[in-house]
Amino acid sequence: CLFHAIIIIIIIIMKMLLLYLLSSAATTLVAAQTPLKDLAPPNLAIGAVFHGYGDTWNEPDYQALGLREFNAMTASIYLPYGNVWSNQGSNNINLVGYNQVVDLLVGNGLRVHGHVLVYPVANLDSSWWSSQPVNTVESNMNLFIDTILASRKGQIWSFDVVNEAMADNGEDMDADGVRRSRFGSPLIEYTAMGQDYIGKAFVRARQANPNVKLILNDYGCEQDNFDKSNRFYNLVSKLLNQGVPIDGVGFQMHVSSVGNGPDYESIARNFRRFRNLGVSIYITEMDVQSSASAVPLTPSQQQEAALKQASVWTQVLEICLNEPACESFLLWDFAEYNSRLANQRYSWLHPITYDPNRAGELTYPSPFFDINPQNFRPKPGWEEMKQTLQNFAANCVDLPFVDNSGDVCQWYEGHPGDCQEYWCDFYRNSQGQTACDQCCVCGGGTTDSAPVQPTTPAPQSAPPTPSPIDPTTPAPQPAVGDSLNGKTFRLTTELHGQDGYLRMVKPDSSRLSVYRLNEMSATWKGLKWQFELVEGNEYRIRNSQDSPGGYLARGGYQDDNGNWFAGDSLYLGGFQPEWSSLRWFVEPLPDGYYLIRCSWGATDGSDYLSHGENGELSMISAGNNPSQRWIFSETVAEGPDDGAYYRISSEWETSSSYLTRDSVQSAPGVWDPVGTLSLYTFDESSAQWGSLKWFFEVVDPAERTFRIANTWDPDSGYLSRAGGQDGNGNWFPLADVYLDPRNTDWTSQMWIIEEYSQGVYTIRCKWSNGDGADYLTRAGGSEPTNSLTVRQFTNDPSQRWIISQTFFQAPDNGGIYRMTSEWATDTSYLSRNGAEWFGNGTWYPTNEVSLYQLETWSSQTWVFELIEGEDSIYRIVNRWEPSTGYLSRDGEQREDGQWYPARTLYLGPSQPTWTSRMWAVEWYTDSTYLLRNLWSDGTDYLTRVGEQQDDGTWNPTSEANFNGDGGYSSQRWILQRVVD
Repeated sequence: CLFHAIIIIIIIIMKMLLLYLLSSAATTLVAAQTPLKDLAPPNLAIGAVFHGYGDTWNEPDYQALGLREFNAMTASIYLPYGNVWSNQGSNNINLVGYNQVVDLLVGNGLRVHGHVLVYPVANLDSSWWSSQPVNTVESNMNLFIDTILASRKGQIWSFDVVNEAMADNGEDMDADGVRRSRFGSPLIEYTAMGQDYIGKAFVRARQANPNVKLILNDYGCEQDNFDKSNRFYNLVSKLLNQGVPIDGVGFQMHVSSVGNGPDYESIARNFRRFRNLGVSIYITEMDVQSSASAVPLTPSQQQEAALKQASVWTQVLEICLNEPACESFLLWDFAEYNSRLANQRYSWLHPITYDPNRAGELTYPSPFFDINPQNFRPKPGWEEMKQTLQNFAANCVDLPFVDNSGDVCQWYEGHPGDCQEYWCDFYRNSQGQTACDQCCVCGGGTTDSAPVQPTTPAPQSAPPTPSPIDPTTPAPQPAVGDSLNGKTFRLTTELHGQDGYLRMVKPDSSRLSVYRLNEMSATWKGLKWQFELVEGNEYRIRNSQDSPGGYLARGGYQDDNGNWFAGDSLYLGGFQPEWSSLRWFVEPLPDGYYLIRCSWGATDGSDYLSHGENGELSMISAGNNPSQRWIFSETVAEGPDDGAYYRISSEWETSSSYLTRDSVQSAPGVWDPVGTLSLYTFDESSAQWGSLKWFFEVVDPAERTFRIANTWDPDSGYLSRAGGQDGNGNWFPLADVYLDPRNTDWTSQMWIIEEYSQGVYTIRCKWSNGDGADYLTRAGGSEPTNSLTVRQFTNDPSQRWIISQTFFQAPDNGGIYRMTSEWATDTSYLSRNGAEWFGNGTWYPTNEVSLYQLETWSSQTWVFELIEGEDSIYRIVNRWEPSTGYLSRDGEQREDGQWYPARTLYLGPSQPTWTSRMWAVEWYTDSTYLLRNLWSDGTDYLTRVGEQQDDGTWNPTSEANFNGDGGYSSQRWILQRVVD
C-alpha cells in the first residue's frame, strides 16, 4: 500500500509539474504572439519614432511593424533637418513630412508625441538661424512654436518643447548648468534671452495649444548620482517655482549594456524625486548599445551581448511600470534598418559593415535587426519586454474591497521594497486577459485596510453661479470634513469684505494679491480657489487659472546649517505632494467664518493666514480677529466663465480654424464688422483682433447655457441661429448661423456648452426643431471648409470646439503706447499740453494733460516703465520732454501738515519712491485696461471727465481726473502699441 501511495503521489506531482510547464509555455506563447501594445497598461504610451523627413520611415514593412506593435509614436520635426525651415518667414516652414507622419498615426489610433520645438544644439546647423539678429530670435522662436502646435490641434498628445538644454560636464554652462555654447559656437537662443528662453518657450507652447503635454527633454540625466542629473533636477524645480508650465520631464535614455550597465536603483530613485516635483516621467528615446568591440564578435559573444542588452530594456521597463508618474516608454528607432547609430556607422558601436551575416550584428542599439525590411528579426530584448509586460499584468491581485469609483482594489505583489497596496483600474485587454493599469498607492499594508480617499477630487456638478457681487457676511457653514473637496470658492476676510478677495495676479506669476469684487473681477479665475482634500480638515488650495504653479504655499527660510523654517511670506507654487507648506487646515467657526492654518508650523505659532489692515497677506498667531476670519463664497470653476473672453477653434483642424466675425472694407485701411462669420487663421497678427475673441454671458448655470458675443462691436455680435416663417407666421429654426443684436428672449441666441473632453466642447443651440439637428458644426465633406452650419450630433471633430481663454497681456516694459479713452469721440487721446511762450512759433511742454484728436506728436505717446520686482506696476512717462513727463497724481497739504491725494493729475520729474507716479495696469477686456494710481484714497482710477447735458445725458470733455472704480467706459483705456 505504501508503494502504491508513493506511486500515486509521484504521478500527481508529475501532472502538476506538467500543467505548470504547459501553463508557463502558454503564457510565453501568448506574450510572443501578442503585439507589445496589447500587453501594455492602457495608460502607458509604448512606441518608437517615425522620422517624416527621412528617406526610410515610409517603407511599407517598416511602417506596418511600427503600427502593429505600438500604441504611440514620436513624430520628429526640428528646424534645421529635412529642410523644415530653410529661411526666415512663416510661409517657409515645411510641415509636409510631419503632417504625413501625424496623418498615419492618428488614422491608426496611435498617440502622437512631437519632437521638438526648440533644439539649440541642432539649430547650429541652420546658417540663417544662427546668424540672425539677436533681437529677432524670440519672435522667430515663437513663430516656429505657434506654427507647429497650431497645425494639428486636438491630435497631438505630448511635445518636447526644449531639447538638450543642459550642458555636459566640462562644457560652457551658466550657474544652473544650462548650456551656453557647443564646441565654441554660441547658442543664439541663450545669447538672445539667457536661460529664460526655456521658460518663454513653454509659456508660448501652452498658449499655442493648451491641451498638449509639454516636456523638457534631455540625455545623460537618468541616474540620480550624476552631476548633470542633479543640475537638471534643480533647474526643473526652479522653473516650476517660477510658474513655467512644465508637464513632464523627458529622459532620452540612450544607455549601454557594456560593463555593468546602468544603475537601476539610481534610475528608480531619480524618477521618484522628479515625481515629487509634481511632473510626469517620460522615457522618450531609448536605445541600448550592446558592444564597444572594434572587431567582429564570436557567436557566443553575440549571444551574450544580446542577452545583456535585453536585460537593460526589461529592467528600465520594469522601473517605468512600477513608477506611478511614468507615462511613456518610447524607443528611438526600433529596427537597425533605421537606427540613428547604425546609419551613421559609429565605429564604437559597429566595426565595419551592415552585412547581417557578419559577426557583431547584435551590437546595434535597436530591438529589431535586418537591413532588408521584408525580413525584420526580433532580438531577445523584444520578447523579454513582452514577457515583462505579461508578468506585470499577472502580478496584479484582486483585494476584497473596491475604491470610491467602484473599481476593484488591487495590489502589485512583485513591487520592490516594503509591502504596499495599490489602487488600480480593472480592465481586459484585447486578448481578453485580466490586467490592471499602473497602480497608485493605496496605503495600509494589509488587505483589510480601509480604502483611502483619493487626493484628487472627484468631478463635481457645477453649483449655481452667484450674483456678481458676493455677500460680505457669510451664511452658516457646515462642519468641514470633506465638504469642501472638489468645490470652488472666492475667499475674503471679515476685515476687508468686498475689497479683499484673494487673487492670483496672472497665470504665469507666483504672486498673490487681493482685489475688490465687482462686475469685472467676478469673471476672473484668479479670484477662484479649488479645494483638494488631503485628509480630515486638511486641504491643498489651488487657483482656478490654468497654471502649474497655482498652489497656495507658505514661504520659508534656511539657517546657516541648511535647515528650513516656516516663514511669514506666501506665494503660489507647483504641486509638491510631501510638502506641508502646501497643506492647510480649514477650521470652521460657529458664526460661519473659517480660520485657515498652515500645516507647516512656525516656532512662534504664527500659522494662520491673515489679510492685515494695510492690505498685506501674512501668517500670524491665532487670535480670531477680523483679519484672519475668512468668508468662503462658493462659485463655478470649470467650463467657460460668465463674463470671460475666449477663442473658439474647430478640432477639425486646418490652417484656418478659429471662429471669426467677418468684415468689409469701407475705406482704404478701414474695416467694419458685419453679421456673418467664418473660420480664420490664428497668427501673430490676428491674435490682436477682437473678431477672434468671444464673450460668454451665462443664461442658466445649471444647464450651462450661454449667450456668446463677438468682442468686435458686441452690441451687434451675438451668435444666433437663423430662422424662417411658415404661412401662419410661426418661426422655425434653420441650419444657418449669423450675428445679431442681443435679445434676452430669443432661445436662438442661447447655446448649451457640453464638455466632450478636457478643453473640448460641443455647442448646441437651445432653439430646436426636436430632431436633434442643433449642434454648431464646421461644414465640409472629406475636407473642412471655413463655413458653419447646425446639424445633428455625429460625434466627429467637425462638431468639437476648443474653447481657450484669453488672458491679460500687460504692456511691454519700455513699450511705447498711445492711450485713448473708450468713451470715444474724435478727441480721445491722452496728450501732454503745450504752450507757445515766446511768440516765436516754438511750442514748449507744460505739466498739464488733456484729451485731444489723434496726431503724430510725441506728446501723445507714452513709455511704460515696469517697476523692478513688480507685476503690472509701471511709471508712465510722456515722450515730449520725458525728464519732466512722468504721469502723476496731484496732492494737497492739509492743516495737519500731511499730504493727501487729490483728484487732479499733472506731469513732473521722476521720483522713484513716490507712489503718486506708480500705476497699476488692470485688465478689463482683451482690448481695454484700467489705470489705477497707487497713492490711494479710494478714488484712484484715471477717468475721463464728463459733462451732463440738459436732457440728462453725459458727454465726454477733454479733461481727465480720478474717480472710484465704477466700471464706466470713461475709466477704460485702449493701449495702442506704437512702433518707434
